[in-house]
Amino acid sequence: CLRRKSRNPMHILLVEDDPITRKIASSVFKQEYAVITAKDAQDAIACYLSYAPDIVFLDINLPDVDGFKVLRKIIANDPDSY
Repeated sequence: CLRRKSRNPMHILLVEDDPITRKIASSVFKQEYAVITAKDAQDAIACYLSYAPDIVFLDINLPDVDGFKVLRKIIANDPDSY
């Protein structure tokens, strides 16, 4: 994705349903990265499509859909992801 190659800082998508863990993890990364957070699968996919993050930290046990299904949707929508 062209957006990934030209931006600085790198963007991280943090997908975590637990608000405390989400807040702690995002505060660790905010020093050096632009952090986007999502609380569930639906939010994660929307954020991925909107921001095309460089890195995704994906919780597997989400309340609506498991993280493996989210990963498959990300790859289906962005074949250049890895």
